[in-house]
This record gives sequence, C-alpha cells and structure tokens, in this order.
Amino acid sequence: MTMPALVGKYRDQVLITQSKKTFSTISNAFNSLKAESGYSDYSVIFENSSEQVLNDLTKYIQVTQNCGTKNGCWAKGTKPQKNSGESYNFYTSHAQAKAILLDGATIAIMSYNTRNVGGNCLSKFDSGTTDADGNPIYNYSNQCGLIFFDTNGEKGPNQYGADTFSFIVNPEKFVQFQGDFYDAITGNTLNYEMITK
Repeated sequence: MTMPALVGKYRDQVLITQSKKTFSTISNAFNSLKAESGYSDYSVIFENSSEQVLNDLTKYIQVTQNCGTKNGCWAKGTKPQKNSGESYNFYTSHAQAKAILLDGATIAIMSYNTRNVGGNCLSKFDSGTTDADGNPIYNYSNQCGLIFFDTNGEKGPNQYGADTFSFIVNPEKFVQFQGDFYDAITGNTLNYEMITK
C-alpha cells in the first residue's frame, strides 16, 4: 500500500469515528429533550422555529457559539458528495439555525414547523415540474425537519459523505438524507469522491 493510500485510509477512519461521535451527541440530545419534555415523538419539538429548536437543544448539548440563523458557525462552502454538482453554503444561509459544538463539530437545524389537519408533520417541496397552466407542482411528506452536521467544523474536507452529513427528522425516527451517514455509522465506510477544488 502506498503512503497516500495509507494517509487516506487513516483520514477516513478518523472521519468515521468523528461522524459516529457527532451523530451520537446530536441524537442523544434530541432523545433527552423529547424524554424530559414528555413528548411521545419528535414532531412537537419541530413545531417551533429552527432557532427555537436549536435553543431547546442547547440545554442538552454544549455549544461554544450559537449563530442562530445569522451568518457563521459553518465552513464557507460544503462540497458535494461526488465530483459533480454544486457546493452548498450554509455559512450565509438564513434557513437553518447553526451552532458550533464544544468539540468543534457544527450543526444546522431546519424546522418545517407545519402540520397537516391530522396533526402530523408536513413539509412541502417544489417538485421541479409544472402543471399545464405553468403552476409549480409540489410534493409533500411527513418530515418535521432536517439536521445537518459537519463532524470537524472548519477543518476539511467539508464535503458530504466525508465529514458532512444530514438526516431527516420524522415523528418517530431519524432517516439518512445526504452524505450516506449510515455507511459511516453502521458500515465503517465513507461514500464520497475526494474533491480538491
């Protein structure tokens, strides 16, 4: 095995360990918030704004900086998982509430804070298509919110599938979204193409 291959393998093992730790910290904080508040599921937590969800969560997770929905608390540009697509800029996004955790990891929370008539979480997404009259067609799901995390904050590679992951919060569980964090957490592998630009 060559030296670059060994370095890459070691880097990936460090990132896998960090991703497990960060996900555990975040999920334990949500479970503590849910249990101590007497909620039967996660949906009630996400009835609030993204900033309020983050503020409630900080009772169970230590942060060094809480940026709310203002600029900061995230690396300036998160690369896509594969060598195609565009970078994401959470740093200047006002849609997510962001914070830096005590260990340097970063978290961004997006609460959909809407419910359908049955009381379930409701999120509305533009499908990218239009009807015959040119009106956008929307898709709906029972997602309560999205959680993004970067296991090592400002340090690189700041790329989905390597050190950046996200998951959907449904009323009863967390579901993998971007970055294939199940691969890291359960399979001890990362799924990304190294992008150096």
